[in-house]
Amino acid sequence: MHEFVYADNNTGGKLHMYACVSGVGLVIVPNTKIRQHIPGGRKRYLLLSAMFLLCPAAGFACYITALAAGRIFFRKDADLSGVVFSKDRAETFARADEERELNITSFEEAVAVSDYRSLRTLMLNVLRGDVSQSLAAISLALNSADSETSHYAATALRDELGRFRDTVRRIYIEIGKRDENCAKYCCMAIDYMNTVLEQKVLAGMEQKTYTDMLDEIGAVLYAADKSQFTPEYYGMISMRLTEMKEYDRAERWCVVGNSEYPDSLIPYKCMLKLYYEARDREKFFETMEALRRSQITIDKETLELIRVFN
Repeated sequence: MHEFVYADNNTGGKLHMYACVSGVGLVIVPNTKIRQHIPGGRKRYLLLSAMFLLCPAAGFACYITALAAGRIFFRKDADLSGVVFSKDRAETFARADEERELNITSFEEAVAVSDYRSLRTLMLNVLRGDVSQSLAAISLALNSADSETSHYAATALRDELGRFRDTVRRIYIEIGKRDENCAKYCCMAIDYMNTVLEQKVLAGMEQKTYTDMLDEIGAVLYAADKSQFTPEYYGMISMRLTEMKEYDRAERWCVVGNSEYPDSLIPYKCMLKLYYEARDREKFFETMEALRRSQITIDKETLELIRVFN
C-alpha cells in the first residue's frame, strides 16, 4: 500500500502495472473455466476480486499456485473397476416381519372374532398389499359386525372394481381396432380379467358379462396369433365358463387346448373339472383313461380330483 502514497519517479509505471494485473484477474476469472473452480458462487468471487485489487500480483500468484497444487496433488480419477453398468434388475431381500408373520390367520376365522382392533389391523395389512389378489378375502369382511372394518372392505372393493371396469373397457377398445397390437392387448386382457373373475367378487350378471367378454377375447387372440395362446389361457377361459355353467363352450376350449398342447396337463385338468361339475361320468373316465395312457405326470390336485369323483 505504501507504493501508492510515497511514489518516486517510477510510481506511474507501478500503478499502471498493478492496474493491469488486477484487471487481468477480474477479467480472466469470470470469463474462463477458472470460475468453475471457485466454490461459493458470486459471494466468493467478489471476495477474490477484492483480494486481487488490494494485492494484485501476490494474490493472483497465490491463487493460481493453489489451483495448480490442488489439481496436481489432490485430483484423482474415479475408480470404476467395481462398478457394473448392467440393465439387469437387482433382487433385494427384505427381512421378514416376524411379529406380523406369526399372527397370520385365515380371513374367515378373523372376521368371526370379536376383537375389532385386531380385525382392523388385519384388514389394513391386507390393504397395504396387492389388493387385486385379495378381493375374495376382502369381500368376506363386508358382513363384519364392525362397521369400520366393513367400511374399509367396501371402499377397497369399490375402488378396485371401478379400476377393473375402466381398464377392461380401455383394453377392449384397443382390441376392437384389430391392428398389429391386437394379440398383445388380448393377452393383457385375459391375464388381467382372469385375476378378478376367478375370485368371484362381481355380481352374478356382471360376472357372466365379463366371462362372455373373456370368451370373445380368447377367440380374437386365437384368430390373430395362435402361437401366443398358451395352455394357461385355455385353462383360464374354460374354467371361467365352467363356473358360469357354460359347459359346451368350456368343452370347446378344452378340446382345442388339448389338440394344440397334447403334452400339457392343463387341458386334461380342465376337462376333468368340467366333467366333474357337469356330473358326466362317461366323459370323465374317458378323459382319465386318456391321461393315464399319456406320458404326462399327474400332479396332486388331479389325483385328488380323481379320488373324490370315484
